[in-house]
Amino acid sequence: MSETRPILCGKCNVEVKVRIDPNGDKTVICPNCGANDSLESAMRDVGEYLVRKGLREHGIRSTSNITVTHPPERTYRFIPG
Repeated sequence: MSETRPILCGKCNVEVKVRIDPNGDKTVICPNCGANDSLESAMRDVGEYLVRKGLREHGIRSTSNITVTHPPERTYRFIPG
């Protein structure tokens, strides 16, 4: 089963609007603060957010050979809804 979630502005927590220009390029724009970027970049932010959130929620286990450290917290321009 596939789940569809909106893209939110990371600052305002408001669903972004997607605009398509005459060349077919897609841009996401926050209607509240005006933050914008390509849909591709916004999706990359959403993916990174989900990966880091998953690592924090599930914890990281160290083995005798590997130690994983969390990267510093960061802010995301775009997050999943």
